[in-house]
Amino acid sequence: MNSTTKYTYQFFDASSTNARRKGFSGAENDGLYIYYAPLSNEKGVFHGTVVRYNSDLDFDDEHAWSEVDITQWNTHAKGFVDVLFDGNYMYFIPFHNEAHHGVVARYEVGKDFFDALSWSFVDLQNLLHPKAKGFVSGSFDGRYIHMSAYQESWTQHNGTMVRYDTRSPFEQVQSWQYFNTESLWPNSRGFHGAISTQRYTYYIPYVRENRDYHGLLLRHRNGSDFGDPTNWSCIDLTQIHPLAKGFVGGVFDQHHLYLSPYYNGVERHGLVLRVSVDKDVLDPNHWECFDMTSLHKDNRGYFGAIADGHIIHFIPHCKEEGMYHGRLASYDTRLDFQDPNAWSTYDTALKDPKSMGYMGGTLLHDSLFLAPYEIAPFDHSGLMLRIGLNPSSK
Repeated sequence: MNSTTKYTYQFFDASSTNARRKGFSGAENDGLYIYYAPLSNEKGVFHGTVVRYNSDLDFDDEHAWSEVDITQWNTHAKGFVDVLFDGNYMYFIPFHNEAHHGVVARYEVGKDFFDALSWSFVDLQNLLHPKAKGFVSGSFDGRYIHMSAYQESWTQHNGTMVRYDTRSPFEQVQSWQYFNTESLWPNSRGFHGAISTQRYTYYIPYVRENRDYHGLLLRHRNGSDFGDPTNWSCIDLTQIHPLAKGFVGGVFDQHHLYLSPYYNGVERHGLVLRVSVDKDVLDPNHWECFDMTSLHKDNRGYFGAIADGHIIHFIPHCKEEGMYHGRLASYDTRLDFQDPNAWSTYDTALKDPKSMGYMGGTLLHDSLFLAPYEIAPFDHSGLMLRIGLNPSSK
């Protein structure tokens, strides 16, 4: 039996009580609340309505849900891709408002969610560098917040990575560093997320301008000088497989690094890559591939991954251009990576036809929470999904 059918699936349409509460990209939790990062809730309209869920209350209880529009305190604080938590603060990663921007929003957990004093903002373009903008996700390595360089405009991608020292004042320029990876590898532009392990932070290859999807995986040694080129290294994943490119995020499970497949320039794909961090990650021979489309033709186009013990979950997003899906895919790491029996999928749209097009998520209390974005082009969704992960199925 497909193990994911043993999970429980709950939905709540956050937009049913407030039309602004839709179009999210990424979610994070502080142990009690789930925070959803606002991206866009209408065609061409980027928003700053941060929604959160109180996990002490039932998922479908409308009183469990609240929101605050942070543009009331900073008009540019909207259009984020992902939210990261350092144990004290939630950081919303800037992507696009009316233009690609660098306004990082930070919320101090435990303080009044609705009070301006609980929030602070930094515009990295003004503070740090004009090209410090248009990021997509990132990671926290235990001390530093890493922001993954993606675009500086709709037509120009870049490699301006940014790092923030969480032990230093948020508003001071000395707390921030940037490094343009193009100074080392001229084509190292357009990354979609980052993953931190014990020793390194890896930047996930996605696409350059003119829909040039690539496989340049970069890494930086944690804690070392961000601007020193000797602390950076790179591998071209197309050495492993010619279509190993166009990934969206991934996850580290304390043993292996997993890359989440999205689009390789030919099609939405299902080629998952993994490598043991105990081996030389820069050696192509140490990587493994598994194509999830070998199990089902629609197992493709995933937006990140989440580790739940020995289970890796891949977040369903889009299977073809403009065609979204809800096929949750899971891999049991106790079994061989190439073993089809180690993999399971379940189409959450069987539970609700609008359950599709998720972008990121988080794990809390044995449940997986996925952030809804679109169900069709510019048809934004507020259909929150909570997947109860039955321990007996693991």
